[in-house]
Amino acid sequence: MILKKFLHWDNSCIMINLLYFFDYLNHYKHKQAIWYQFMNFSRKYQHFSIRFLIWLTLLLVFQYSLVACTAEEQTTPQPKIENTPTITPTATRIPTKDPNLGLGTSENPIKIAYIISGDPQSALQSSAAFISQLSNETNLVYEFVPYQNATEAFEDLRIQKFQFIWLQPLTYLAAEERELATPILVSNHFGLYRYGTQIFANISSNFMVYFDPASSTTTSNPDVALNQLEGKRPCWTDPSSLSGTIMPSGYLAMYGIHTQPPVFVQNHTSVIRALYIKEICDFGATFGYSGDPRTSSGVIRDLPDAIEKIVVIWRSEPNIPSLNLSVAQNVPENITLKTKSALIFLIRTDEGKKNLSQALSYDVQDLLEINAQYYNDVRDLVKAADIVPYQHLGY
Repeated sequence: MILKKFLHWDNSCIMINLLYFFDYLNHYKHKQAIWYQFMNFSRKYQHFSIRFLIWLTLLLVFQYSLVACTAEEQTTPQPKIENTPTITPTATRIPTKDPNLGLGTSENPIKIAYIISGDPQSALQSSAAFISQLSNETNLVYEFVPYQNATEAFEDLRIQKFQFIWLQPLTYLAAEERELATPILVSNHFGLYRYGTQIFANISSNFMVYFDPASSTTTSNPDVALNQLEGKRPCWTDPSSLSGTIMPSGYLAMYGIHTQPPVFVQNHTSVIRALYIKEICDFGATFGYSGDPRTSSGVIRDLPDAIEKIVVIWRSEPNIPSLNLSVAQNVPENITLKTKSALIFLIRTDEGKKNLSQALSYDVQDLLEINAQYYNDVRDLVKAADIVPYQHLGY
């Protein structure tokens, strides 16, 4: 039984214990004085029980060491924890469809967007003749995309849901700031590619006049002409109006001219009416070059002498671009060139003028090829007026 147990013990542990046992014996064996005393004592008394006890003690010591070894062997093994590297899942890229694949076909038509104020269905019907004419000229398929919401149109421009879009100046500047679009054509609207702003006042206010109505020319730089408006109260139109609010504000700010808080009267004819009354503001601004609000039917009917009593004291250069056509980013160059060339050709035909003006509900007499530099003046004045173009989408 003891042998069987012995054979199941770990061999290395047994060897260590045997070495300890024999070392124990040798320790006392080499200690000759103690050893001989012990042996002499044993011979002297010749008593078996004493020898037996001594050997029994030695045997117990050896057995105790073996038991300790067994206890060590029976200790429950602890699982070994290994540092398993963490596998970070990575997203599998889903192939996206190339938006330019087959561009200009019925499966992927070239989309021209436009922000409208009317009914989308009516706009689609009005644009049908223009789209058909453009498709026939280019052998490409086009689609007209009307938007009632300017913000929605802008966000779709951001994600390139269409290739071209007709834009008003402030909306274009917002797109330019984000590098979303490039202007390629500007429209001739009622004979003008660009218009301006002009400052009116009641003749009884005794402001110096720096505008010659006979030659329709400005006779002074803005820093001289506008300096007399320091401390006066302006009548502006709508906060988003370039000619009636933003541009004149930009000129005043650019030359360090401070005024009293403005009165917003909503439209251009209301500016003339307010100045005629005189109790509301000291001067006001309206559009310039593209007409004269003093001669509008709403003013002439009620104030027939308005053109004598309300005078232009200064007029800017024509620096506000009309409606433009911009191309979105990443549109193939051949598509851009082909579309631009076809539009320039078509607008110089009577049918082309009619169809495009009908599609846009906006008079277009011609189209001029432009780039971003065409907006330098208006960009600077908008910045001087501390206006954020994105807050005026649609204008």
